[in-house]
Amino acid sequence: MDLRQLKYFVRVCELKSLTRAAEQLYIAQPALGFQIRKLEEELETQLLIRHSRGVEPTPAGLVLLERASHLLEEADETKATVRGFAGKPRGKVSLGMAPSFGYEFATQVVVRCLNELPDVSLSLVQEIGPTLVEWLRADRVDLACLGPLHESGFVAEPLFTHDLCLIEAAANERSGRGPIPFAEVLMNPLILPSTHLGLRARLETLASDAGLPVNAVCETQSDALAFELVAQSVGATINTHTAVRQRVEEGKLIARPIIEPVIAIDAVIAYKERQTLSQAAMAVRSLVERMVQEWMPRMVGIWRPSAAQ
Repeated sequence: MDLRQLKYFVRVCELKSLTRAAEQLYIAQPALGFQIRKLEEELETQLLIRHSRGVEPTPAGLVLLERASHLLEEADETKATVRGFAGKPRGKVSLGMAPSFGYEFATQVVVRCLNELPDVSLSLVQEIGPTLVEWLRADRVDLACLGPLHESGFVAEPLFTHDLCLIEAAANERSGRGPIPFAEVLMNPLILPSTHLGLRARLETLASDAGLPVNAVCETQSDALAFELVAQSVGATINTHTAVRQRVEEGKLIARPIIEPVIAIDAVIAYKERQTLSQAAMAVRSLVERMVQEWMPRMVGIWRPSAAQ
């Protein structure tokens, strides 16, 4: 059984006709039928039912069709990945990025990729950390920029460290200024992620250790919605300064560093441990790491080098 035979079999099943499949594959119909019979002999089972209207797969044929389709797709991806190491980086790369990195940084990653890696087609999506971990595991993204990653099966390369802040509306007269103790943070009506993973889990643990309740008046998985609700004085939220930097500069929101304790978040770029990155993915990873170093001077007081670096 080889890939050519599997390709023939899949095309016959798709077209439900040996005649049409032979025409599309540029092979004589008797030769195509011979290859299908060889496949059936090797697997010791009938794969196709032949009738007046054409052919259709048997139950065993359906199993082979599903697996053969995956094998052929993987073979094409493998071929493209290996060929991608010849010459300039080229190909598709999917990059997930947590909202805590901010829209400005995400935008500039896309712009820099277009300018510096013109043969790379970058797909960038912003999602919360737990979702990005699921997408990495399911191969929906090649790389992910997110908060600390403690799960096994991934490589997490440190980028920088930043601290959590209480995000309040600048127009709200009750909003304070400067650092705020964590115990005081918990006295605010908070808009928080609904998932008890990642940031929410860490806040719940810290609050429990302090013997204090978390006053979550609203839950949402959307950082953008949380920031809009804060701007309308529905409540406050907890996030990084990076995530709201533009809104702070526009005078819409206030980011107050949380102290007692300081809650540090390590930002990383991650990928699957047993996955060989394509040349294009490695180029995007290097671009992100280089941009972090270039941005560090302008992010003084917001970013700092990770202790793991």
